[in-house]
Amino acid sequence: MITILVAAALYAGASGEPRQAYSACLRDAVANAKVANVPADGFKAYVQQNCVTAEASFRKSLAAFNMKNGMGKKSADEDAQIQIDDYVFAAEDKYRFSLEPPKARQAAISPSK
Repeated sequence: MITILVAAALYAGASGEPRQAYSACLRDAVANAKVANVPADGFKAYVQQNCVTAEASFRKSLAAFNMKNGMGKKSADEDAQIQIDDYVFAAEDKYRFSLEPPKARQAAISPSK
């Protein structure tokens, strides 16, 4: 139990503020892309263009945390990229879902009979 709490505290300390800033940027990107009529396939490029500063800060924080915990630079950078890719994928998925008409969403949620 204590090990889990310590690990959670270390992970949270990895990038608290940069993680929050990047998450906020992605949330804003979802809302703003919809207003700007960005096609679903263009969302990733839209995020890369609009969240470049927040992403760089988050990436740097993740890599520094990983290296502090014994990872080599190359592995730390690769892990940071994987985490960023996961964040972007989740935001893109949310964006695609927001573009679906309400009836299509309901059909996707409702079990078929």
